[in-house]
Amino acid sequence: MAQPSTDLLRGVNLFADLDDKTLANLASEFIERHFDSGAAIATEGTDGLNFFIVSSGEATVTVQGKKVGSLSRGDAFGEVALVDKSARSATVTADTPMIAYALPV
Repeated sequence: MAQPSTDLLRGVNLFADLDDKTLANLASEFIERHFDSGAAIATEGTDGLNFFIVSSGEATVTVQGKKVGSLSRGDAFGEVALVDKSARSATVTADTPMIAYALPV
């Protein structure tokens, strides 16, 4: 299964200062996920079980049904799940077919 490139990881603020060896090790922990257009990638109120980095495609972020943002290549979401595994604070829905890398928490 494919892994995110170190450049894709380095583009995420959380990982920007990591050295190449650490990034390569971290990349091996990610799982490539494919989503169809319209698929819910994360759902507000459910357990946050993954941190995601978008590799390709676009998604919409909503809170209580209202659009609050958009995601595309290089964007990351689910960072709160890395810290405390709390419920998702937003819903992320694929607008186009998407490939994202998931880091299980």
